Order: sequence, then structure tokens, then C-alpha cells
Amino acid sequence: MSERHDPVADALDKLRAEDVHAAGDAEAALGSLTWGEGLETITLHGLQTFLWYELPRKWITDLDGKRHIAIALGRLLELVGLPRYAAVCRSPETIEILAAYERSSRDGFVAFQRAGQRSGVAPPDLPELTWGPVMGMEEASAFASTAAALELAVTSGELRPGGRGWRTTQQATARRHLTLPRPELDGRSWLEAIRAERTGDWARSRGSARRALVEPLAARLADPIPLPTADDHALDPLGWLLDAAAAGLPLTQKGNLARAVVIEAVNRFDWHPLPNPPRGEDDVFELWAVRELARDLGAVRRSGRRLLATRTGRTLTADRAALWRAVAGRLGAGQDFRAIVTELALAVLLDGQPHAQATLIERVGAAAAGEGWHDRATGQPPDPESVRAQWYGLLRTLKVLSLAEEGGDWRARTVTLTPVGQATALQALHARATGARPDPRG
Repeated sequence: MSERHDPVADALDKLRAEDVHAAGDAEAALGSLTWGEGLETITLHGLQTFLWYELPRKWITDLDGKRHIAIALGRLLELVGLPRYAAVCRSPETIEILAAYERSSRDGFVAFQRAGQRSGVAPPDLPELTWGPVMGMEEASAFASTAAALELAVTSGELRPGGRGWRTTQQATARRHLTLPRPELDGRSWLEAIRAERTGDWARSRGSARRALVEPLAARLADPIPLPTADDHALDPLGWLLDAAAAGLPLTQKGNLARAVVIEAVNRFDWHPLPNPPRGEDDVFELWAVRELARDLGAVRRSGRRLLATRTGRTLTADRAALWRAVAGRLGAGQDFRAIVTELALAVLLDGQPHAQATLIERVGAAAAGEGWHDRATGQPPDPESVRAQWYGLLRTLKVLSLAEEGGDWRARTVTLTPVGQATALQALHARATGARPDPRG
């Protein structure tokens, strides 16, 4: 029986004959790169992460020491027959990134990210998936798998980083890989696995009140939400504002919409401001709410005495489905107290039934308190007034966009989501449940 040789051991023997110190550095670096699981686990993205992030941040030595480690690892990879990876270790780019970390951690990290993006193997964000700063096991596995697929595309020549249209090709390659059914996931795709993992994490609650609200929704939220079949007149005020801003809307010296524009909006949407006719934008809270939403979406900007649509605004004007998703995504965005009140209120209202607002506020407050929310000034759970203030902001937006209707009298006001409002609430919670995990470091 012929003796089997270990290529790494043989390469280390050769390297020791050349430079004992370099062999020690290379062996330690290879162990960190592969976690002792063999050469077949090495990928270009993994090597870049080691050289451009872990080595400068986690290895306690000076710049010369880090350079020597990178070069020694490159020589070892060359000896085991991986010249393409060896070239990365010795590249001017690697040396420059190591030097950038010596200036500051921020400079180094920015250089690492830019170099990774230029290489083409760092998985890009997609409209349907933004990679999180914190990843669960499924997402981390999907990220590594996508990086390997992109590396294969680069190696085969299908993806040419820096070439014309290469980022479009990169996105298409990543999307194809993420949406392909996989036997190891029981026929699910990586994208489905990520969404299921994120939704499960989102549904977990420390308090029973929130858990009772969101757990029954988890199965509905993991998959994309169908577009509403008809929007009636929902979102019309926002669509009108963006259409008008595409041509430019006149502003007062103070920066408010011109009075003629305000009166046009009041007449078009049958709003009833006080006084009527209004003196200006400040008298019409509906118009103020619509303009605030457009600003939050990045859809409008001020230029001198005119309000203009941004590129995003013009895109949303031309695509009603994209506008609906953007509005729903905005409703579901954030990690502050406003966001948790919105989340809980929408969960309560999703059944499409009338809910007494006083009871809704009480349920939302109890659920928020159960999740550990406290008033910063008093250290106590949020009081009803704090919850009510956030709720009224949400209600104003829902009503202006025809997503909710009020009923009852002044003593017992109720609120009900319209059919389009229910679909929008579901999409908002879907975006929240399947979105990237927030970075706990803020």
C-alpha cells in the first residue's frame, strides 16, 4: 500500500527549509483561515476576510509582523498548488489595507469593504434581501454559499468585476443562487430559509402579550405578500404630491407649500381644515403628513423655493406597486418606541374588525411594557399618554392614505383597517419580520 502524503505537511516542510519563522506564521494563519478543516474549505471571500479584517484586527503584532504573516501564508498556498489565492496574500491591495488599519480601525474597515466589493465575490444587497450586520446560522451559511457561487462566476469568466454592467450580472448571479431550490434545505431556497429564520427570530418575545399577537402571524409573514387587487383611492394624496413634485412645486419663503397648492390639495381630497379655506400648509395636517412621508421615503427634496421629486420619487411615481411597497416598508421600519407601537397596533388591527382605540392603546402599552420598554425619565413602563401620542401619529398617516377608517362617537372612537390597509399592514409586518437584524451596537 502506497503511503499517503499530506500536501500541507509537505508544503510546511519545504517552507521550514526556506524560513523556519515564516513556516510558523503560515501554519498559524492557515489554521485560523480553515479552522483546521482542510484546504477545500478555503474560498476567496474567506481569504479576503482573514487578510483584510481578522489579521489586522485580531493578531497582536505590528504592521511588519502582519505583512510577514500574509506573505508567509501566500507562500504556503503557492506550495500547496493554490497560486490564485497566494497572489491575494502578496497583493499590493492587501499591504495597503493592512497599512490603512494602522491609521485607524475605520480607515481599515472602509478599505476592506471597498476592496471586497471590487473583487466581485462579496454578496451584494438585492431589492428583496439586505444582508444583516448580524446574521443567524442560516443567513451566514447562505452568505458564504453565495460568495462561493460568485467566485465560481468570476473564475469562469461569467462575471468580470470592473467590466461594463458587471454589478447587474453580479446581482443576477446572486439572485439565481439564492432562489434555487436546494436538496440540503428540503427543497427550500436560501432566500426562503433566511426569511423563515428571520421571521422566527422576530416572533420570539419576552412578554406573553406581544407573543400572543405576533406568533399567529409568523407563518403568513415569511413569504412575500401579494399586491392588493385594487387600491381604490389609497395612496392617492402621496401619488399626487410626487406627480406634482416631478414638475416642481412652489414653496413659500418659510419653506411651506404655496397657498394655491394647499387649496388644490384640500379641494381634490375633500379635506376639512380649520380655518377653511386654509391660510397655508400649517392649517392642513393631512398635507403635512403626506409631505413628511414623502420626505421620509427620500422621494422629495427642497431646492430653493421649489419642492422637487428625487430620482426615487420619480421611480415611485411611475410604479404604483413600488410606491405601495415603499409606504409599507416605511411603516414597518425602525427600532424605536414609535416603531414598536406601530408594529403592535398593526398586529391588533389586521383582523379587519373595528377596535376601540382606548382598548387598542391599552393592549399596545401592555405588550410594549412586556418587551422591556421603559420611560427614560421615570424608569417606569410607558404610560398611556406616551403610547397614545405615537398611535395618533400612525393613525393620521393611515387615514390620510385611506388605509384606515374611524368610527364611533367622540366618547368611544373605533378604528378599522380598509382592505388595502390590511394588505399594507401585512406587508409592513412582513418587511419588519424578514428584514435584516439590527446591529445591537446601534
